[in-house]
Amino acid sequence: MKLVVRQYVQGLKERDELDVLLPQLLSEIGYEVIHHPGRGTKQAGVDVAAVGPDPDADGEKALHLFLIKSGDLGRTDWNGGKPQDVMPSLDEIRHDYIPNRIPEQYSRLPISICICMGGELKEVIRSYWRGYVENNTTDKIRYREWNGDRLANLILSGFLNRELLDVDRRVAFQKAVAMVSEPDTSYRHFRELIHDLTEEIEDDHRGTTRLRQLVICLWILVSNGVDAENLEAPYRCSELALLYSWDVLNRSASAKKKELKARSEIVDHVLSLYLTIGQKLIVEKIGPHAEKKHAVSSAVRSGSELDINLALFEAMGRSALLGLWHHFIGLKSDGKQREQHLNLRDQCQNIAVSLINQNPTLTTPLRDDHHCPSSGFLEPMGA
Repeated sequence: MKLVVRQYVQGLKERDELDVLLPQLLSEIGYEVIHHPGRGTKQAGVDVAAVGPDPDADGEKALHLFLIKSGDLGRTDWNGGKPQDVMPSLDEIRHDYIPNRIPEQYSRLPISICICMGGELKEVIRSYWRGYVENNTTDKIRYREWNGDRLANLILSGFLNRELLDVDRRVAFQKAVAMVSEPDTSYRHFRELIHDLTEEIEDDHRGTTRLRQLVICLWILVSNGVDAENLEAPYRCSELALLYSWDVLNRSASAKKKELKARSEIVDHVLSLYLTIGQKLIVEKIGPHAEKKHAVSSAVRSGSELDINLALFEAMGRSALLGLWHHFIGLKSDGKQREQHLNLRDQCQNIAVSLINQNPTLTTPLRDDHHCPSSGFLEPMGA
């Protein structure tokens, strides 16, 4: 199990993945997160700041300043001439964040500057790191290394231990991950897990913890599905997680404002995962073949016309649904984000139109819910 989690953490990107996971993990194990990752503002080298016990100082309460990096850290990551490299960021923390940005109530706490990475510190820069630490450690400031192995241990001890994820849930989760190349089996076990987590969810912190377990388990499953190059199970599970988490949020009317905000953020993370896996499956995997005559129909690999018909309508429906989500988000956004989502919406619509025009089976719906009043040759966006 640890190997699965370790591989998952190592594959996380710095932005929108590792910097989303870390604050949730810290909150769940008892830290007070006082600074979250931002966009478009000067961070002074700090991605996440939290107050809590220092595991490398006998649990002494400290202010932890996290510098987040993805994967392994090598020579080019240490000081390759870019402002976001490790050494310039560490200098920025010392010269800007510590003297100017620490809230007054935390100013007397010892400070732990932590390099947090999904992988590990490579030996080629180990001497640079050791020398930097020796030259800049003071009575108040110390340096820590939080690598992927430590993060994996925290996930296993915090989110997936016996108290938070009991034996039956752990078994269902492990089976869902292990069978990711068998979509039906993986989906069945994940559905069992998610139903158990959300069936009778509390309005307090315990209920929010369950939702966090849901999104962490989904992240790990999606990561393994992408690594296995089988996107069907991650897509179906992300759809299911979105439905369940949305329902839980709607049932949380009596929860406190803090819990509602946390649950709303969790739903946003699930939606982001759904959009990511939908992009990989619909736009990147199916999209290039949608304009080729009978290409997607042939990919079903079945001698049954019924199988081909149902599979094609499923693909078209997924493309349309993904486009609707991008349309909804685009209209609520502005600037470049609005343009990006509306462009993705148009891509999804063009894929759906091309599927109909290049696969005649889509003009003969076999089920009532497949029927559309429109008929004939359809025009893609911009045609």
